[in-house]
Amino acid sequence: MSVVSYNPKSADRPYLPHAGIYGVGQEHEADVQLFSVAIAEPGSLEAPFDDKNCERDSYTVWTFRVIYSGAVMFVRSRAQANTLDNMGSKNIAWLNNLGAQPTGQDETGNPTYELDTLSGIKCMVKVSAPRKDKNDPTLFYSGTVVDVFGS
Repeated sequence: MSVVSYNPKSADRPYLPHAGIYGVGQEHEADVQLFSVAIAEPGSLEAPFDDKNCERDSYTVWTFRVIYSGAVMFVRSRAQANTLDNMGSKNIAWLNNLGAQPTGQDETGNPTYELDTLSGIKCMVKVSAPRKDKNDPTLFYSGTVVDVFGS
C-alpha cells in the first residue's frame, strides 16, 4: 500500500494577485500565450448577462495561459459582441494588436478570422484586480482580461 502526504495549501486555487500588465518585460513578469478564442454557447456561463441566449449576436470569449511565479493559470475576457454596433467589443483591436490577419469576409464585407489559428500567439495581457469568492473570503480569482498586446 502506498502512503502519501499532502499539504492542504496545495489545493489553493492559483490566481493572478495583481491588477496590471503580465508578460515578458512587463510590470508582472510572466509567460503569456493566447490559449483560445471561442464562441460563447447560448445559455452558458460565458454568454453575456443581457443576452443569455445569444439571440442578438454571437459573442467571443478569449482565454490566455499565463505562467506567473511558477504557476500555470488561465485568465479570460468577458464575452464580447462580434457584430453589434456600439457594444464596446475589443475583438478587432485585440486581433490587430496580436498581428492576426483576416482570413476572409462575410456577406456584408466584415472581416472574418479563423479562430482555431490564433492559439499559441505569445502576447501580454492587462487584467483587472483579483476578486474574492462570494461565499469564501479566503478564495480569490484572477481579474478579467481588459486589454491584449502583441509581444
